[in-house]
Amino acid sequence: MIKTLNSQKGLTLVEILAATVILGIVLISFMSFFAQSAKFTVHNSEKLTAVEVAEDVMGEIRQGKTAIPHNKYKNFEISVTVASGPANTKLAKAIITVKNTSQSKMKSKDFVTEMYFNPAGGVAP
Repeated sequence: MIKTLNSQKGLTLVEILAATVILGIVLISFMSFFAQSAKFTVHNSEKLTAVEVAEDVMGEIRQGKTAIPHNKYKNFEISVTVASGPANTKLAKAIITVKNTSQSKMKSKDFVTEMYFNPAGGVAP
């Protein structure tokens, strides 16, 4: 045991450089994972917000409101298209498009959903 404490053996410069390079490669791969994860988080957050805006607009349409207050939803453009619903029903079909106008770099900024509702109000059959 005493012999190992007095030993002059150590790591050479080449071994230290090799270990540093290997450690750097491993750390860079982990850092790219975290950067990609942050991008996905931002994308999912914006998509979820667009879904929530569309659900809010659906609720307003079901309550009979025809004018959507666009100043209520910052960074979003909302368009609602109403068409006739399935044959032999009194339902109408609403197509709601929520477009994200923020400066993010999302590939797909639009969220489109459809719903059927009773334009006369009340509960749909």
